[in-house]
Amino acid sequence: MLGQKGAGPVCPRPGAHRRGRHAAARKNFISLKPAGQAELLRALDATSAPFTKADHDFFIQLKSLTLFAYYTSEAGATLELNYVPVPGGFKGNVASATVGRRWAL
Repeated sequence: MLGQKGAGPVCPRPGAHRRGRHAAARKNFISLKPAGQAELLRALDATSAPFTKADHDFFIQLKSLTLFAYYTSEAGATLELNYVPVPGGFKGNVASATVGRRWAL
């Protein structure tokens, strides 16, 4: 598994890290300092060597699914998006004269 000791390089193309195209790809992602992790992710996002278009496409889809999962979760919807189940609240027994114009559906 990625991030475990002895898991091998993060680089998705075997052998590319040995050619020295990307220094950060020689280490496990988890063992990199935050600046190295950010550099590697920026290279993947920009489709820089040693990453291919297929790697980039996968990364974009992974980012999209991650954001979708977060913002549709309870934490994302309530803490980040400030979800209100009934906007404005529910007022039951209200006289129709105070509502104003009525709508037919």
